[in-house]
Amino acid sequence: MSIAGGIANRMSMQALTVKARWRNRELPIDLRVRPWYNPDLRTSNFVIPGLLAIILTFTLISFTAASIVRERELGTLEQLQVTPITRAQLIVGKILPFLLIGYIQLTLVVILMRFLFGISIQGSLLALYILSGLFIASVLGLGIFISTIAKTQMQATQMSMFILLPFVFLSGFMFPIGGMPPIFQWLTYVIPANHFLQIVRGIVLRGASPAELWQPIAWLTFYMIVIIGLAIVRFKKTAS
Repeated sequence: MSIAGGIANRMSMQALTVKARWRNRELPIDLRVRPWYNPDLRTSNFVIPGLLAIILTFTLISFTAASIVRERELGTLEQLQVTPITRAQLIVGKILPFLLIGYIQLTLVVILMRFLFGISIQGSLLALYILSGLFIASVLGLGIFISTIAKTQMQATQMSMFILLPFVFLSGFMFPIGGMPPIFQWLTYVIPANHFLQIVRGIVLRGASPAELWQPIAWLTFYMIVIIGLAIVRFKKTAS
């Protein structure tokens, strides 16, 4: 409809210029839209970087949501509690292996993005990896927090799936946040994928520096500290 309307308006203006005996072939004003960061308007350039956040969210939350529950059901959690390690050290120990898995997934997606879809990273690859660590740790902390609440592995899986769908819809990956009702726009601030999407698209598409992305970085850092802290506190309550 937009293209047809544009053609009709241009033909109407040309007909009017002929009747007005306008001698120039072109119209006085020529309006053109030039995208800065995706001039070819390729959908993959916008979608594939966003998939980094979605893939890491789906896999890592599911991996960690049942971790402590599984330890409790197998009876190994009680054995860990009698060791001299603190509960904070135990939570961090649960997060570190999955942090490595997250970086492996990140590397695979970056390789596919570059060589399969032909998307070049305009910014710093090192900055992308460092800031991705904040998001991976945040997602893992959320999975551990779910694991401290759930009583069984099935309950942990159901809780993680219940959280994943709002995370996708409110992350800005599928729907623009600016078009959401105000209450949902406020809820997006507690969605780590929202802040990570801003970071990834900023670095990959327009070569933004960490200084330009200070606001989503600050929100993601705050979320990581809070969710891991809640996981440690909740584990202390349930494991005593």
